[in-house]
Amino acid sequence: MNFDSGTTGSVADPETSAKIATLESLLDNFPTPFFTVGRDLVITHMNRPLERLSGYSRDDVIGRMTCASVLSTPQCDTSDCLLKQSMENRLPISGVTRVVKNRDGREIPVVANASIITDRSGRVIGGFEAFRDISSIVEAQKEIEETRLQLIQAEKIASLGRLAAGVAHEINNPLAGILVYADVLMKEISSNSRWRGDLENIITQTLRCKQIVSNLLQFSRQSLGQRTPVDVNDLIGRCVELLAYQAMFQDVEIIQELQTDLPRIMADPGQLQQVFTNLIINAGDAMNGKGRLTISSVFDPQVKQVILRFADTGDGISKEIMDKIFEPFFTTKPPGKGTGLGLSVAYGVVQQYDGSIEAECPPGGGITFTVRLPLECPKNLNEIMEV
Repeated sequence: MNFDSGTTGSVADPETSAKIATLESLLDNFPTPFFTVGRDLVITHMNRPLERLSGYSRDDVIGRMTCASVLSTPQCDTSDCLLKQSMENRLPISGVTRVVKNRDGREIPVVANASIITDRSGRVIGGFEAFRDISSIVEAQKEIEETRLQLIQAEKIASLGRLAAGVAHEINNPLAGILVYADVLMKEISSNSRWRGDLENIITQTLRCKQIVSNLLQFSRQSLGQRTPVDVNDLIGRCVELLAYQAMFQDVEIIQELQTDLPRIMADPGQLQQVFTNLIINAGDAMNGKGRLTISSVFDPQVKQVILRFADTGDGISKEIMDKIFEPFFTTKPPGKGTGLGLSVAYGVVQQYDGSIEAECPPGGGITFTVRLPLECPKNLNEIMEV
């Protein structure tokens, strides 16, 4: 499609020239990116929006480049090419989703529409293709899907929490009875009795069961404490001090990069201490007792959140199981070494405060847990705590 004044060499009258100029301006400034091609698929016209979309200028393209060179798709030069189909079947094609690649190599999702151009006798002399950039729509769909998956995860956690609460309360009673009777027997038998070792083992394993039950109760959000202004840096320091002398941290360097003027947050310090402790112990296990753990804190004034990062130098986590690490009872540790509740408990506590906890494996190795906590408790949590 050429927008010249004629093909006979004569000069068009002023009225015709004005109409042609108006048509050219209309097409060039039409908001939808489009181009026209001849039968050989060489571009004969393109408007300004297509220049912006493709990254090519009209001087570089018109009469010189094919449409596949300007906006390439996996379907170019195949039987699935929209323009080829449209011209061969003499039919318009509309609403087809494609991913085009522009001059910079950027992939852009679009909705494409193609049609034919004919001369006065009806002979097909070329084609027309227009695009609608749907990048923002695709991005919004991705965000909606991510939100949907987060809601599913939250509902899964909540459902398992309710189940865990019922199970935990039922188990607590017989455990208490076992401890009472074992303690009575310990007092009645002599110190050199051959049964004493077995009783000590019974008490140890029962106490371990009670700790698991306690974790279940915490996971089910039944043990809410009193909220107070919490100095997160101080709380992290105390957790590190308590854990640094354990055997698994003897060869682990713990670095604290904490913002000095970090504002306090309204929270239950006991719950947050459990979150930090679980993350630090998890890092120690991931490094097999040797490596470096970097704990950092910073305040983001724009969203009014305290952001904490726990980065270790362990082996990291494969992509296949990354989505499962916050699920209750999921663990990569060998049998008897972990309950699979540590990260799920941390997830549940952080969710109570309208915060978030995420995990990622940076290119340098290891894994980084990022915890985001708002300065103020959500209203519903405040009401629960004040009951």
